[in-house]
Amino acid sequence: MAALDLTPFPLVQMHPIANGRNEWVALGLDLRTASGNGEALASLFDADDLLTAIAPLDCVLMLDGPAQLPLPLLQQLPPRRVVLSFGAAALAQATAARQLAALQEEGYRVLLDGALPPGVACPGTLRGVALDCSAGLPAAGRLLALFGPHLARGIGDSKQQRACEQAGFAWFSGDYLRRAGAQEGAATACTRRRLLGLLSLLGRDADTHELEQLLKQDPVLSWHLLKLVNSAAFAVNTRITSFAQAIALLGRRQLQRWLQLLLYARS
Repeated sequence: MAALDLTPFPLVQMHPIANGRNEWVALGLDLRTASGNGEALASLFDADDLLTAIAPLDCVLMLDGPAQLPLPLLQQLPPRRVVLSFGAAALAQATAARQLAALQEEGYRVLLDGALPPGVACPGTLRGVALDCSAGLPAAGRLLALFGPHLARGIGDSKQQRACEQAGFAWFSGDYLRRAGAQEGAATACTRRRLLGLLSLLGRDADTHELEQLLKQDPVLSWHLLKLVNSAAFAVNTRITSFAQAIALLGRRQLQRWLQLLLYARS
């Protein structure tokens, strides 16, 4: 009977990280409350399986401090794929600042997370910060002198995300991503239904008035149609402002092809 492996596996919280366009750029692995020793943490990256699985996304490894990074684990973390985020409280240790500088010299992007301990100066080599913005934003101008990218955590909604972006953050994580994804998915489903509805009307040669009524329900689709027929490709002398004019100019067969292209693109 094989021996049972009792090596403690670390407790990991995973957080998607997005840019200002809600596109995923990285996966955050929060190990600040991790259990287990350095060997257990290293097991997360054995044979590069994790980094291969999430490619081309970066991995933001969130740790209490550099002491959580034993050499065997560090040797498994390629600088081009891994961002190291350390709690600012770790700078209370005398050697922490030197360790951060050494990691940056190795090519790692290093973020300092949270407020500095009392009486501790900001490292001169600091390039980026991470901050829990659920309770508020950093002081104005703090991020301007740093290269970044800066990570705003705990974003609850799109309004807070926009405020963090204006403050200088470029990466974001929090519940707002789940809500934004749900809203975007609902909007895409509605547009898809309208595209299928328009194709159905064209298939049975419906009256132009019926096509107009359905187009009016989707402002984005309507805008794209009017933009298309007013483009240089059609060389119209007067601006097209009605759906009836747009349908007549484009022609039903060409309108059908255009709608099919939109449907396939969204799929």
